Amino acid sequence: MKRFTLLFAFSFLTTLLFAQLNDDGYYRVKNDNTKRYVVVRSNKAEINYSTNNVDLGSLQSILGFENIVSDPSSVIYIEKKPEGYVLKSQGTDTYSMIGYYVKIVKSPTVNGAYRAYATASGLVKYIADEPWDGEEGTLMSNAETTKDWYIIPVTSEDEQYFGMKPEISTGNDYYLSFYASFPFSFQSEAMNAYYVTKVDVNKGVAYCKELVGEIPASTPIIVKSLSGECSKNKLNLLNSTTSISPSDNLLTGVYFNNGKKKIENRVAYDKTTMRILGKLSDGSIGFVTSDIDYIPANHCYLNVPANAPAELRLSFSEPEDVMYGDANGDGSVNVTDVTMVVNFIMQNPIDNFDKEAADANQNGEINVADITVIVDKIMNAGIESSN
Repeated sequence: MKRFTLLFAFSFLTTLLFAQLNDDGYYRVKNDNTKRYVVVRSNKAEINYSTNNVDLGSLQSILGFENIVSDPSSVIYIEKKPEGYVLKSQGTDTYSMIGYYVKIVKSPTVNGAYRAYATASGLVKYIADEPWDGEEGTLMSNAETTKDWYIIPVTSEDEQYFGMKPEISTGNDYYLSFYASFPFSFQSEAMNAYYVTKVDVNKGVAYCKELVGEIPASTPIIVKSLSGECSKNKLNLLNSTTSISPSDNLLTGVYFNNGKKKIENRVAYDKTTMRILGKLSDGSIGFVTSDIDYIPANHCYLNVPANAPAELRLSFSEPEDVMYGDANGDGSVNVTDVTMVVNFIMQNPIDNFDKEAADANQNGEINVADITVIVDKIMNAGIESSN
């Protein structure tokens, strides 16, 4: 039943795209009647044979291009295979989920539009938008007036482009945390991508590195631009890329934030171990604690140790080289550093104490475990010098 359910849920999208699909590429799907665009809000669906009802809550519809222009869940990649088509969106695809290539049929009543249906055990269902004129809807089955669909290729043209919508501004700069299943490059000028490589809880800093060139698929990033307008933050969506997602990226991305029963797919926010992009108390950009319950869809967060400060300043400079264990910063690790750490733990007054270097095991805390690491370094250095 699950396999048929997923086939049913996704086959309508592939049907819509066949009409204008000449090559593999990215598209948006728009209902002929409601004028709403399809968005993929989860990777789950359910069919009830006893009631002939289909739950397609994961596939919703949104009215207005301005509401989907920056939404990765409105972007659908179609790949043609000899046996049919594979639909890809939000980190999933039809064939890997259901084991089927999907087929299509033309609409008999609307020129240029298409319809989709699935059949199993004698049950036939056409996919349609919710037949009402609201701004949002949920896809359903067998609504006669709303089962015709058009497709729109994602290009750089008006009403067809994909543009980022920064959410935070500091001075003349705008920022956004972003996570999408498609690779891309920046079409607009003065846009830069960054990822976090290191968190220093003692200094309260998250160090980031610029990701230059094409951005690989499923790479969580921080985007910096000079405009808050989508039309000035356009992307080139790429069918493929040779770029590789950096292995030292500490950010984690999230595709979905859907809390509906049976199709729930979301990541709960933990203020103890998570930080999200935001404006610090001094007005600068960084990672902050939040009062949200769940991570927003197509955003990313930063995992931090439990003792991390509430705010982490975002640094665009490379972190300085640290000699871990050199608590007094004299360029060597010796017994004096052990004494310094002991005094710090005992809360005795000390001068020239480097907390970052004193955290010899780099776990964000300074305690007896760091003394053990420092002593090991001293002993190992002595053994090497004697040899």
